[in-house]
Amino acid sequence: YAIMDASDANDDADLITRRFGVKALNSRHSLIHELEIDAAAVIDFHCGSESTFFVMKKEAPVVDSLIPGKPEVSGLVRFYKNGSDWAYVEPGQCGARQGDLPTVCYASVEQIKDSKLEALPDISQLGNRIQRAQSYECNNSLTGEALDASKPVYAAHFTHSDDDSKAKLLCVTEDQLQSEKLQSIDLVSLIWYRLKHPIKDMKKHLPVLKMAEYLHLPATGDTN
Repeated sequence: YAIMDASDANDDADLITRRFGVKALNSRHSLIHELEIDAAAVIDFHCGSESTFFVMKKEAPVVDSLIPGKPEVSGLVRFYKNGSDWAYVEPGQCGARQGDLPTVCYASVEQIKDSKLEALPDISQLGNRIQRAQSYECNNSLTGEALDASKPVYAAHFTHSDDDSKAKLLCVTEDQLQSEKLQSIDLVSLIWYRLKHPIKDMKKHLPVLKMAEYLHLPATGDTN
């Protein structure tokens, strides 16, 4: 095995001829193989009489989804507790599984570690305690307009500090939650509550989520 410097060669044939002789050209691609290897990923290597062995760093798995076993799923995922297990509704399944979703469930586009997922407040029985309202108690956080009571709304009740009195309540539509405008003001990284219909006393019933605990944001008093 040889590491070849091509800086002074006119082409590949010239390079092989200079390093190994004219006869080496006849063995190209049969006995002599050219490999492209990421040197930064090589932990160790060993040269034998007929082959060379490389020990490479293990590639970290790419995790883009919070659904276990489905890293390829991207976009807004709704999830809720079904008994002791988490149930997930993928972006394309929401319409077909509309009846499966409880009155209030979680929604996010972020990967959340299992330990953090289990630490989320239990809202599985929230539907038994809340009362339906005629209209949403908050306006659209992006437009300031009233929200359509016939459609689900996504609410984020969160704080970046330990003071729940400083918690913010944001309400947007499903389309807005996935829009570029929302992403540009860095709100899409939050965990959201999906409300199937308006409820009374939203701030009272929706637990305050401390974002630093779930999404590794800095726990500071600055919520700008």
